[in-house]
Amino acid sequence: MDEQHMKTFCHVPIELEDLKTQTIDKKRFYETPDGNLYPSITTVLSVRNKKGLFEWRKRVGDEVANYVAVKAANRGTAVHHMCEDYLNNDFDEEKHKKKFLAYCLFKQLAKETLDNVDNIHAQECGLYSDKYKVAGRVDC
Repeated sequence: MDEQHMKTFCHVPIELEDLKTQTIDKKRFYETPDGNLYPSITTVLSVRNKKGLFEWRKRVGDEVANYVAVKAANRGTAVHHMCEDYLNNDFDEEKHKKKFLAYCLFKQLAKETLDNVDNIHAQECGLYSDKYKVAGRVDC
């Protein structure tokens, strides 16, 4: 992403009340302003069937599975930070290029998805739904 292809994003902030979190039995819950306690969307989705992952782990062994999982998590975190910096108009290409694979993934994501975003209202803010009784943090 050279300077001529860097998009400048418009930020139109809105005020959202910060949600307190609690960890109960290793699961994250958010407390709404009305005092309701809702599980995080990650907690809700974590109960989904993981049969395929267990089979893969059994097939490749714990050592390989752990190595791949750590590498993938680190790469995902790096891409996440790159996306945040990009959307915040604070992208340091030289810094991010040092994580080559994550940077390549980010470039694809920026071109195909992020460059279609604008009028950013919030990032990393707590949101909840009284209708669905779930909460979480919005990326954008």
